Amino acid sequence: MQGWFNIRKSINVIHHINRLKNKNHMIISIDAEKAFDKHWKKKNTQHYSKRRNRKSIY
Repeated sequence: MQGWFNIRKSINVIHHINRLKNKNHMIISIDAEKAFDKHWKKKNTQHYSKRRNRKSIY
């Protein structure tokens, strides 16, 4: 959940800066890749664990 919050917060900051007329800002993103990886890994883990628990029809 923390990873998703970080991603959303980063997107909000980017939108805010884009709305400003003064464009003298720089965003340094250090942990964004880690946050995306955590979210992606959690989503895939849940998906594959559900698939493993299904019984085969054939």
